Amino acid sequence: MISARIELLKGTSTLVDAPPEGTVYKNLNIWLGTYGFATSENIRDAVVRFKVEKSWLTDNRLSNNDISLAKWESGNWIELSTTVLKDDSDYVYYEAHTTSFSPFAIVGKFVPPAEKPPVEEKPPAEKPPAEKPPAVEDSWLHIGLRNRWGDASHVNSARVVCS
Repeated sequence: MISARIELLKGTSTLVDAPPEGTVYKNLNIWLGTYGFATSENIRDAVVRFKVEKSWLTDNRLSNNDISLAKWESGNWIELSTTVLKDDSDYVYYEAHTTSFSPFAIVGKFVPPAEKPPVEEKPPAEKPPAEKPPAVEDSWLHIGLRNRWGDASHVNSARVVCS
Protein backbone atom coordinates (compact mmCIF):
# COMPACT_ATOMS: atom_id res chain seq x y z
CA MET A 1 0.00 0.00 0.00
CA ILE A 2 1.25 3.45 -0.90
CA SER A 3 0.30 6.30 1.39
CA ALA A 4 -0.56 9.73 0.03
CA ARG A 5 -0.72 13.08 1.78
CA ILE A 6 -2.48 16.00 0.14
CA GLU A 7 -2.27 19.43 1.74
CA LEU A 8 -4.60 22.09 0.37
CA LEU A 9 -2.87 25.37 1.20
CA LYS A 10 -4.24 28.84 1.92
CA GLY A 11 -1.36 30.43 -0.01
CA THR A 12 1.86 29.59 -1.83
CA SER A 13 3.73 26.63 -0.32
CA THR A 14 6.48 27.60 2.11
CA LEU A 15 8.67 25.10 0.24
CA VAL A 16 8.90 27.30 -2.87
CA ASP A 17 10.63 30.62 -3.53
CA ALA A 18 7.87 32.37 -5.49
CA PRO A 19 4.31 31.85 -6.70
CA PRO A 20 3.80 30.62 -10.28
CA GLU A 21 2.94 32.99 -13.11
CA GLY A 22 -0.76 33.48 -13.70
CA THR A 23 -3.81 33.49 -11.46
CA VAL A 24 -3.65 30.76 -8.82
CA TYR A 25 -6.84 28.80 -8.14
CA LYS A 26 -5.40 26.48 -5.48
CA ASN A 27 -1.98 25.68 -4.02
CA LEU A 28 -1.27 22.21 -2.73
CA ASN A 29 1.47 19.87 -1.62
CA ILE A 30 1.18 16.24 -2.71
CA TRP A 31 3.42 13.67 -1.07
CA LEU A 32 3.41 10.01 -2.04
CA GLY A 33 5.05 7.17 -0.12
CA THR A 34 7.96 7.73 2.23
CA TYR A 35 10.66 10.36 1.76
CA GLY A 36 12.42 9.93 -1.58
CA PHE A 37 9.96 7.37 -2.99
CA ALA A 38 7.92 9.55 -5.35
CA THR A 39 10.53 10.15 -8.06
CA SER A 40 10.73 9.41 -11.77
CA GLU A 41 12.87 6.37 -10.90
CA ASN A 42 9.94 4.76 -9.06
CA ILE A 43 6.98 6.25 -10.93
CA ARG A 44 6.55 5.88 -14.65
CA ASP A 45 3.15 7.49 -15.16
CA ALA A 46 1.31 9.42 -12.45
CA VAL A 47 -1.96 11.21 -13.09
CA VAL A 48 -3.42 14.02 -11.02
CA ARG A 49 -7.09 14.80 -11.65
CA PHE A 50 -8.70 17.93 -10.24
CA LYS A 51 -11.65 20.25 -10.76
CA VAL A 52 -12.05 24.02 -11.03
CA GLU A 53 -15.25 25.96 -10.35
CA LYS A 54 -16.77 27.46 -13.51
CA SER A 55 -17.71 30.60 -11.57
CA TRP A 56 -14.02 31.14 -10.72
CA LEU A 57 -13.10 30.79 -14.40
CA THR A 58 -15.76 33.36 -15.35
CA ASP A 59 -14.76 35.78 -12.57
CA ASN A 60 -11.14 35.64 -13.78
CA ARG A 61 -11.99 35.87 -17.50
CA LEU A 62 -10.50 32.44 -18.16
CA SER A 63 -11.64 29.69 -20.50
CA ASN A 64 -11.56 25.97 -19.76
CA ASN A 65 -8.31 25.68 -21.74
CA ASP A 66 -6.50 28.42 -19.78
CA ILE A 67 -5.95 26.11 -16.76
CA SER A 68 -2.81 24.08 -16.07
CA LEU A 69 -1.22 22.25 -13.19
CA ALA A 70 2.20 23.67 -12.29
CA LYS A 71 4.79 21.70 -10.30
CA TRP A 72 7.73 23.10 -8.32
CA GLU A 73 10.88 21.31 -9.44
CA SER A 74 14.55 22.23 -9.01
CA GLY A 75 13.78 25.82 -8.04
CA ASN A 76 11.32 26.53 -10.87
CA TRP A 77 7.65 26.16 -11.68
CA ILE A 78 7.12 23.64 -14.49
CA GLU A 79 3.80 23.78 -16.36
CA LEU A 80 2.49 20.23 -16.78
CA SER A 81 0.53 19.17 -19.82
CA THR A 82 -3.07 19.50 -18.63
CA THR A 83 -6.13 18.13 -20.40
CA VAL A 84 -9.80 19.00 -19.97
CA LEU A 85 -11.67 15.76 -19.19
CA LYS A 86 -15.27 16.97 -18.92
CA ASP A 87 -17.44 19.65 -17.42
CA ASP A 88 -20.80 19.87 -15.70
CA SER A 89 -22.96 22.77 -14.59
CA ASP A 90 -20.55 23.81 -11.79
CA TYR A 91 -17.07 22.45 -12.54
CA VAL A 92 -14.51 21.70 -15.24
CA TYR A 93 -12.50 18.52 -14.62
CA TYR A 94 -8.84 18.22 -15.61
CA GLU A 95 -6.03 15.69 -15.77
CA ALA A 96 -2.26 16.25 -15.70
CA HIS A 97 0.62 13.77 -15.83
CA THR A 98 3.67 14.03 -13.58
CA THR A 99 6.75 11.95 -12.77
CA SER A 100 7.15 13.13 -9.19
CA PHE A 101 5.26 14.81 -6.36
CA SER A 102 6.01 18.12 -4.67
CA PRO A 103 4.30 21.50 -4.26
CA PHE A 104 1.73 22.11 -7.01
CA ALA A 105 -0.49 25.00 -8.08
CA ILE A 106 -3.60 25.01 -10.23
CA VAL A 107 -3.07 28.08 -12.41
CA GLY A 108 -5.08 30.06 -14.92
CA LYS A 109 -3.23 31.97 -17.61
CA PHE A 110 -5.36 34.52 -19.41
CA VAL A 111 -4.34 35.04 -23.00
CA PRO A 112 -5.79 38.35 -24.14
CA PRO A 113 -7.52 38.34 -27.52
CA ALA A 114 -6.26 40.51 -30.36
CA GLU A 115 -6.69 44.25 -29.91
CA LYS A 116 -10.18 45.39 -29.03
CA PRO A 117 -11.68 48.82 -29.55
CA PRO A 118 -11.42 51.04 -26.44
CA VAL A 119 -14.24 50.68 -23.94
CA GLU A 120 -15.90 53.71 -22.41
CA GLU A 121 -15.28 53.96 -18.70
CA LYS A 122 -18.29 54.20 -16.47
CA PRO A 123 -18.28 55.65 -12.97
CA PRO A 124 -17.94 52.90 -10.36
CA ALA A 125 -21.23 51.52 -9.10
CA GLU A 126 -22.09 51.65 -5.45
CA LYS A 127 -20.27 48.94 -3.55
CA PRO A 128 -22.63 46.10 -2.53
CA PRO A 129 -22.62 44.95 1.09
CA ALA A 130 -19.92 42.44 1.98
CA GLU A 131 -20.94 38.86 1.38
CA LYS A 132 -20.41 36.02 3.79
CA PRO A 133 -17.46 33.82 2.86
CA PRO A 134 -18.54 30.64 1.09
CA ALA A 135 -19.18 27.57 3.20
CA VAL A 136 -16.39 25.02 3.47
CA GLU A 137 -16.73 22.39 0.77
CA ASP A 138 -14.89 19.31 -0.40
CA SER A 139 -12.46 19.48 -3.29
CA TRP A 140 -11.94 16.56 -5.62
CA LEU A 141 -8.46 15.23 -6.31
CA HIS A 142 -7.58 11.84 -7.75
CA ILE A 143 -4.10 10.33 -8.09
CA GLY A 144 -3.22 7.24 -10.11
CA LEU A 145 0.25 5.98 -10.97
CA ARG A 146 2.19 3.25 -12.73
CA ASN A 147 5.42 2.10 -11.08
CA ARG A 148 8.71 1.49 -12.86
CA TRP A 149 7.86 -2.20 -13.35
CA GLY A 150 4.67 -1.31 -15.21
CA ASP A 151 2.28 -2.32 -12.42
CA ALA A 152 -0.69 -0.03 -12.03
CA SER A 153 -1.25 1.27 -8.54
CA HIS A 154 -4.21 3.32 -7.59
CA VAL A 155 -4.53 5.86 -4.84
CA ASN A 156 -8.25 6.32 -4.31
CA SER A 157 -9.88 9.65 -4.97
CA ALA A 158 -8.95 11.87 -2.08
CA ARG A 159 -11.34 14.44 -0.75
CA VAL A 160 -9.67 17.35 0.95
CA VAL A 161 -11.48 20.06 2.83
CA CYS A 162 -10.99 23.61 1.53
CA SER A 163 -10.95 26.34 4.11
